[in-house]
Amino acid sequence: LLSIIMFRGFSAVLILSAAPMLGVFWSFGVLKFAGVYINELSNVVIPLLISMIGLTDGVHLLVNIRRRRVAGDSPLEASKWVISHVGVACLLTSLTTAIGFGSLMLAESRFVQEFGEVCMYGVLIAFLAVISFIPFMASTWLGKRIHYGDERDLVGPLVARFQPMVDWILGHRLLVSALSILVTLAMLA
Repeated sequence: LLSIIMFRGFSAVLILSAAPMLGVFWSFGVLKFAGVYINELSNVVIPLLISMIGLTDGVHLLVNIRRRRVAGDSPLEASKWVISHVGVACLLTSLTTAIGFGSLMLAESRFVQEFGEVCMYGVLIAFLAVISFIPFMASTWLGKRIHYGDERDLVGPLVARFQPMVDWILGHRLLVSALSILVTLAMLA
């Protein structure tokens, strides 16, 4: 439903919707194959968690693939570009999330430890599913029409509004990093 509202193009909606589902499927399969115990809490939370993380990564990938397609790139060129440029950012956010869940493995409760372990692995597996599935599908025959509906896209124009701010932040990385560290230290004090 979210992908229909955001992207309004059959190919884009199909690819974006399938990627998080694949992430859930891969996560449960790999975890069960590896013998990782999935407790009751994890069994309920993991599908929703992985779906949301996969959807957010997928939105970033798909918005940029569609932009590249509208700009004239072939499906393969757009997919290669998005992996090398946006894929790194998605990897870093997934690693950060996985580390956060992994920190739960330090808890005293075995139940919480198991939950943290399953979530940590699930986030990483979902990233692999999304980063491989979306660019791959976007570079196939289905991706030839992925930019259809772009003119009715709700996400692209919102992202474009923030582009000047993003450009400014990227141009002043050291200043923004220093301010971020100072704010964090002030909050800890």
